[in-house]
Amino acid sequence: MWLYKYGKCTFMKTTILPLAITACFALVAGFSQAATISLTNSAGGLGALLDEFPVDNVGNSLAVPEIPGLNIMVVAIASDGTGSGTLDLNSTAGSFGINSLGTTDDDASSFDAALNETVTFSFDQDVEITQIDFLSFGSTETFNFAGQVINEGDLASSVFTFSAPLEITAGTSFTLEATAGTIGIESIEVTVVPEPSSFALLGLAGLVTMLRRRR
Repeated sequence: MWLYKYGKCTFMKTTILPLAITACFALVAGFSQAATISLTNSAGGLGALLDEFPVDNVGNSLAVPEIPGLNIMVVAIASDGTGSGTLDLNSTAGSFGINSLGTTDDDASSFDAALNETVTFSFDQDVEITQIDFLSFGSTETFNFAGQVINEGDLASSVFTFSAPLEITAGTSFTLEATAGTIGIESIEVTVVPEPSSFALLGLAGLVTMLRRRR
């Protein structure tokens, strides 16, 4: 709605202010980043960086290629069956898991419940996880993803979708493990939760100031 005041054309304050607030919140929301993070060893994905990541390197962080600015730390890798070898993460063309080197009957591209294989990660930003794509999942197998117990019946074509996004705050450790069976993961769907943008707030303040000057 337009008004003419002292020969100048301006918006009514009842029009400008809601638009200013809406625009700034839209600006903040626009910085939300969502992507499918591949855990296989496909070129350019996180899985390729995690492949052969050794237990000796835990505590180090990696940049997540699929979401620029997001980093993931490998907090811990564990297994009951290290045999005569060592322990590392393993990504293949189809799956991600733990390789208990030197251990008989270890499926190197999966998480083996019999060996209590686990990996613990943390992100450096708040994220939400909405989906997990598994390679294979038997009817008697179960997987624990950050406290969420997943059964074969919970999947749709190998994909598990959280009923509500799994929220993981920055710096919070979360663990992946098969609690029954041998299970591999292909990818996870991750969204970075945007924090209030300081420059968006400054923009709002500027628009409000402009409104006051036009009154």
